[in-house]
Formats: sequence, structure tokens, C-alpha cells
Amino acid sequence: MARFLTIVLCVLLIGFTAMAATVWALGSYGVLALDSDTNRLELLKLVPTTLAFLASLTAAAVSVLVAGKQQASARSLEEFKANLALSGRNVEREYGLIDQAKLAASVYVNKLRQLEDGLFDATSVRDAENGVMTLGNILPRDVSYLAVWYRFAQQGFCIADVAKRRKTKTDRQELWREEGPILGDLFEKVTQALDQERAILGTSVPIAS
Repeated sequence: MARFLTIVLCVLLIGFTAMAATVWALGSYGVLALDSDTNRLELLKLVPTTLAFLASLTAAAVSVLVAGKQQASARSLEEFKANLALSGRNVEREYGLIDQAKLAASVYVNKLRQLEDGLFDATSVRDAENGVMTLGNILPRDVSYLAVWYRFAQQGFCIADVAKRRKTKTDRQELWREEGPILGDLFEKVTQALDQERAILGTSVPIAS
């Protein structure tokens, strides 16, 4: 309210100052002398126009102030909605899921990375794959990292499926050279997305690696 009154007073002050300056200028240059009733009447005719001008200035100032208030209210409403949505989530459970997801993704990448040396342990890869699939089934459907998690998992599944049919060390190494960098890039994106989600949750608990 104080800010509103300040703006209105400033507008009125500017308007009256402009009107007084105009009258002074007209009188100084002999355009409108105020020594007769006729000239004073002419001056009074300017009052409605001046008041309309002041009203328009005031309306403009109020519009700017209202627009600012509306923007501030909109931001506050969005923050309130975000806090309300967060308060309805099981934050501790999501912390645990984020840690499990990072661990499962790390294990899966490390198992498949053995292809770089021409090795493929089908049993350990299958166990790591099951861990990734299990996490994919229990992760919340509205988390920001879900889409990149599935892209990462799909890339890993495809590599593992092809690796089962590669019988030589050279073939397995070639597979990793072709597909490994894509999996590595997706793993980095998953890690970043999980870290960002944890930051949103506002935790200070160290993240498992």
C-alpha cells in the first residue's frame, strides 16, 4: 500500500508541476496573461484536460504496479504448488530409490564394460540386468529421470542380447567399440538426472556411487 501511495503522489506531483510550468510559460511569453477574467476563464478550460492527463498517468502507474503484483503472486503460487507436491511425496523412500538406481546402473555398466576386454559373463550380466529391470518397475512414474533411465536400460539390454551371440574376443571388443560409448553417455545422463532429482528433494545425505 505504501508503494502504491508513493507512486500515485509522484504521478500527481509530476502532473501538477507540468501544469504549473505550462501556465508559467504561457504567461511569461505573453500567450496567456492572467490579468483579466476572460483569460482566467480560458485557463479554467484547461483544467478538465489536465485532470484527464493526470488520470491517465495514474492509471498507467497503477497498471504497472498491478502487473508486478500479479507476477509476484503467480511466482508465489507456483512455489506453493511445488512445495505442496513435494510435501505429499515419500521423500525418504525416493532418496533410497535414487541410491539404488545409481548403484544398479553402475553395476550394470561395469559388467558390460568387460566386453572391452573381450569378456562376457552371462550370469553376472543377467543379475545386473534384473536389478535394472526391478528398479524400472518400482521407480515413481513422475520423476524427472525416468525417461533417461529407460533409454539407458534399453541400450544395455540390446548390448547384452547381441553379446550373447558373439563367440570370440574380437567380436565382443568390436561390439563394445560400437555401442559402449552410447551406453557410457546414457550412464552419465542417468547419473546427472539422479543427482538433480536428489537436489530437488533437498537432501544433504551423501549419494552412493
